[in-house]
Amino acid sequence: MKPWDRSAVRGLRRGVPKMQVLWVDRDESRRVYARNVAVSRNLAVLEAQDAFAAMGALGRADFDALVVVEEPRLLSMRGLLMLARKRHAGIRVFVLVEPGRDRTALRRVLGVPVECVGSDMPLETLFNVLASQVNATPMPFSVPRTSAVD
Repeated sequence: MKPWDRSAVRGLRRGVPKMQVLWVDRDESRRVYARNVAVSRNLAVLEAQDAFAAMGALGRADFDALVVVEEPRLLSMRGLLMLARKRHAGIRVFVLVEPGRDRTALRRVLGVPVECVGSDMPLETLFNVLASQVNATPMPFSVPRTSAVD
């Protein structure tokens, strides 16, 4: 971009997203809040209520990141993560887990590399991490260490 060419900058401000995020969560209020936080950071979010709906979305669009709130049905969540890795090799995968959950055991069950993040981490912090990774190398990457991240 030339220093005097402002059209690209205006395009970003009008909503051309820097990153596409697929957000999978049963809690509608958290999905809406996540969308609002993402939009404020110029990130596009497609919401899915569960792993099965998210699997359908993976075939329709290219995503840079996948955020999954831990589901009780680990088998469907594992299938979603494996499909995401197959269709989008460089996708960054975050799993929001309840505080106190054994994250190492969860990673073993899921069988794919994921970044486990505490569900008590503020969504603003999570989306700041995502926004900072736009031009970074794909997983694995480090998340700023807080008490909510293992």
